[in-house]
Amino acid sequence: SSIQQCLKKQLSSDPRVYEEPTIAIYNASDTDGLASSEKAKLEEKGYTINLVDNAPEGEYPEGTSIYVINTEKSGTKKLLEGDYNVYTKSAEELPATIAKEYDFIIILN
Repeated sequence: SSIQQCLKKQLSSDPRVYEEPTIAIYNASDTDGLASSEKAKLEEKGYTINLVDNAPEGEYPEGTSIYVINTEKSGTKKLLEGDYNVYTKSAEELPATIAKEYDFIIILN
């Protein structure tokens, strides 16, 4: 029920629960299905993924890049940095071809 969900959120110490982050994963590589397989991995770790798509045509950094659009979700930011062993990037660094519609944007290349 909605009451149980509210209690779970308020009592949880897991930022993936209480921060309710929105996350998009974009595949900028030539590997088919990369973003979908990454979604499955992150969901196993407790994340909710809101969008999986191919990145629009453009130039993207090599490897995995995580962009923080909503800086208020610091707990999720810390977990993502640990899961990927990378430092996140600011919203200003996000390529202009990607809309800033989610709290976190992961680009795989």
